[in-house]
Amino acid sequence: MRSTDYARLAKRVLAFVDKAVTRYVPIAPRRSVLKGLLRRFVQVTVPGLFLSLAACGGNVEPNIHLNPDPSMRYEITYTVDDPSVAFDSVEAIGSYQVTNEACAPRVPVSGVRKVPNKVIPLTTRPIDRSTYQVTAYPDALLDEDYFGHGVCHWALTATTLVWKRQGKELTSSLISKDMFEGRHILIYYPRSWLRSKETGFAEGGSITPSIYPNRDDLFTISVVAREVRQ
Repeated sequence: MRSTDYARLAKRVLAFVDKAVTRYVPIAPRRSVLKGLLRRFVQVTVPGLFLSLAACGGNVEPNIHLNPDPSMRYEITYTVDDPSVAFDSVEAIGSYQVTNEACAPRVPVSGVRKVPNKVIPLTTRPIDRSTYQVTAYPDALLDEDYFGHGVCHWALTATTLVWKRQGKELTSSLISKDMFEGRHILIYYPRSWLRSKETGFAEGGSITPSIYPNRDDLFTISVVAREVRQ
């Protein structure tokens, strides 16, 4: 993992910590002190943890190849329920992970296996200003013997559409189980995110609207997938 990766990961963890503290610690002075302590902890711990793993041989990154002829195709449609909610741009990613961990080598000292994972960009097509279609291939990566321990088998774990607006990001994710079953998923988001000037974290929404204190101040994004037979 490169130094830029450490910084990026630490930034994401800090953004999550800030968001959690802001939501669950209502008293401002205590919130400020707690944020400061947690920030210092993350800044020291995250780089050190991954440097230690790398030093122990945990930084195994195989040369992963794309499947030149994938046969499984899914079209995933993301729709914002409120046409007045506009975004500057969108991009989509697919998250993949090896399902048979025995194909991966063990990390010295800890003995755990570092199972390979991969994130790849997905093709996105606008239907209208509120609707986007994403194409995903569950078999987009080649099953290969990367480490000499047998063939590693890849599986798509989730697809995510990243909505961008005024320097902020909002994400809508669909796990593979829901994609394969063709389930219609409704994700709730606070409208306060639209008005916020804060750019340090991505809003992931929730399928449970009751977690938000003001349920009258929400908008939704629906996600549904269908298989396209070749």
